[in-house]
Amino acid sequence: MQTAEYLETVLQIIRANQRIPGLKASTLGQLIMRRLPNERWTQFGFPTLKSLLLQLQQRGAIKLDLDAQKTLAVWVSDQPPPTTPANEAPPPSQKFNPLKPDFWRAFAISWPTGRRFANRVTGSVRMGLTEDPHPADQWTEITPISEADQKDWARQFLVDSQRNDLALHRALDQTAWFVEFPRALRTTDRLLAFAWNRTRSEKVSAAVQNWCLEKKFDLQLAFEQPAARAPKASSAQAAHALGDAPDKARAIVLAALSRMSTDELVEIPIPAKYLLQELGL
Repeated sequence: MQTAEYLETVLQIIRANQRIPGLKASTLGQLIMRRLPNERWTQFGFPTLKSLLLQLQQRGAIKLDLDAQKTLAVWVSDQPPPTTPANEAPPPSQKFNPLKPDFWRAFAISWPTGRRFANRVTGSVRMGLTEDPHPADQWTEITPISEADQKDWARQFLVDSQRNDLALHRALDQTAWFVEFPRALRTTDRLLAFAWNRTRSEKVSAAVQNWCLEKKFDLQLAFEQPAARAPKASSAQAAHALGDAPDKARAIVLAALSRMSTDELVEIPIPAKYLLQELGL
């Protein structure tokens, strides 16, 4: 690998991992070593990562600054991220309606092989094709999210979570990494596994939303739409309606909970003592 090729790869890594208010240099160093395990910046005349970054900054390719924690942060010059004042919290993660199962599979799952299309009229999805379906004007081709990109999400998730467990990184090397990685997370920390599932879902949903906007595809065909809800009834009202049958009221409440999505369940204000008991704390 030549110096120019190495520097271009570093720029690609920075561009793919932009964040507010810039990518930490320490995180970038780990990403570079994972992407290029057999290459070191010292081989290309840079004694430190900082010296490499200063060279890129002198060429106008990147910008360097200190973040709120006085840590060196970096971003490519043509994509400066919006800054967040030090006294403000970072913006909350974007919430999406759940993806329809066929769209989740088409974008997030690598099999079956072949081309994938979504119908602009019905929202139906076809996978494993070798040629365009007909009529061609009703179908839009889907470009699935690569496993490499999704594994990069997982590695960045571990960096952000400050988890360097060897077992977690080994799980990402498995053929069925999408099963083994969450399983390894659950073994380490059940809440961490939940956080990863939510992170992956948000990233896949964001990718599908961007695809819909780019292809002018109706978002309602890709995402579940909230059904009209009946007037809310509290568990207390249910118990009152059942009079002297508290066990039956409890069974009804538990049955109702089983119908709720994970996103709905996590919004319920459950007393912390019960969650701690379930976690064995």
